[in-house]
Amino acid sequence: MVESSALAAIILEEPGWRQLAEEIVRTSAFTSCFNVFEAALALVRERRLKPSEAYAIVLGAAARLAIEITDYPADAIPFAVIGREKFGAGKRGLNLGDCLS
Repeated sequence: MVESSALAAIILEEPGWRQLAEEIVRTSAFTSCFNVFEAALALVRERRLKPSEAYAIVLGAAARLAIEITDYPADAIPFAVIGREKFGAGKRGLNLGDCLS
């Protein structure tokens, strides 16, 4: 599972991005549609892009890295709820993307 922050780090070429990308390519990597959206929003913030531009960049990166984009299964939602209850919300807690990752 490629989390949104990992995908954004690769696209933004943050420290360690190349090693992360190589590891993803070696595996049968996948990510959720929520992670794609959250990664696109990170690019909007960091590069001041329009959401549609950021989304296209994320889709391109996912294709180059052979990351399968999956729907979010309804039976996984209880795990998101448990994560939110366990770790809370706010600055030191989990946001929506964290819970759904």
